[in-house]
Amino acid sequence: MPRNKNQHFIPKMYLRLFGNADGASIGVFNLASGHFVRVASIRDQASKPWFYDRDGEVERGLAHLEGGAARLLADILKYDRLPPPRSSAYYVLLRFVALQRERTQAAAADLDERNDRYMKAMLRYELKDREMIDNLDLVRFKRTEVVAEAVLAAHLGTPILHDLKAKLIKNVSGRAFYISDAPIVLHNRLYRGTGAPAEGYGNVGLQILMPIGPWRAILFYDDTAYEVGRPASKIVRLVNPDTASLINDLQWEAAYKTLYISPATDESELHHRSDHWRERRKSERLLLTDKVIENESGEIRVRIGVGRQPSGVALDLPFVRTRLTKPAEWRGDDHPPLRLPEWYDYVLGLAEMVENEALSFVEFSRRTLVPPGARTFRTRQARAIRT
Repeated sequence: MPRNKNQHFIPKMYLRLFGNADGASIGVFNLASGHFVRVASIRDQASKPWFYDRDGEVERGLAHLEGGAARLLADILKYDRLPPPRSSAYYVLLRFVALQRERTQAAAADLDERNDRYMKAMLRYELKDREMIDNLDLVRFKRTEVVAEAVLAAHLGTPILHDLKAKLIKNVSGRAFYISDAPIVLHNRLYRGTGAPAEGYGNVGLQILMPIGPWRAILFYDDTAYEVGRPASKIVRLVNPDTASLINDLQWEAAYKTLYISPATDESELHHRSDHWRERRKSERLLLTDKVIENESGEIRVRIGVGRQPSGVALDLPFVRTRLTKPAEWRGDDHPPLRLPEWYDYVLGLAEMVENEALSFVEFSRRTLVPPGARTFRTRQARAIRT
């Protein structure tokens, strides 16, 4: 029996970035009760018994990746410098972002809920028995290896993020950042208010926020949609406390059960935001779309989609300027556009080969290191399709 029964879905090294001076404790705010504990053991936070598996193999693999990410984050905080885009260190950072996004208890619950909603929507169209249809809500469809699926999806989806640019946010506002038990937040300011589910890895206008301590955060963004700060600088200064609260609001919105708080956070401000978010957090987290489609031969099909509701936070950051015209209101009959459709299809095609055991993960990683737009991309794409 492996020793690591208590398996963390947020690594201890990441929690320590927001922890107390002793390096072993952190502030914890329970969303259900509104109770705040200033000193709680990091060892016992963001973890569950056998969260990944019972042999400890998944967590050991994640720990290996976390070691490289920990050194990288330490360097970023020490030198206030991000790794260059398309460098190996940048890809390590993006992989950590994708894995941390998908490996949490919140992500697993979302994936389970999506599966349940999708299966029931499909059966409502396919079943003929009225009584069975009426009783669908009495059952729940659950995946047996939902966490392992989420971790694999993160690995295979990371290359879709390779085109994103990044800026380091330097928080000098005096209002500290904190994180939730779902700390990596996807947003799309371009599509806000349109109703479109445009917060996927490949969507035009994607933004990803990752706080890396009370006074620093990383903003990944689509540089065709946004201009962030001055082009020559890799750092943007955040000076307004209200702007820091906006970034913290993303954590309130994404959180599953818990917030993790640094000692720099004002407890009264924390309770004030709790009052603000108490009712807002009760809103539906998932968006179900279904559309009946008739093709030229008269065949009727149903297209069903289940995804996260678009963020309700108006992320109006003063150092971000939108370059593109705001899209029209989403009608539900099309998918929001992708930044690099060919690259997206290429990566997904290789990912499907990995899932079908027709391609090794090592080979997948080698083929998807090609930067989008590189001259060799089409050649390698053709070779992958012929394999």
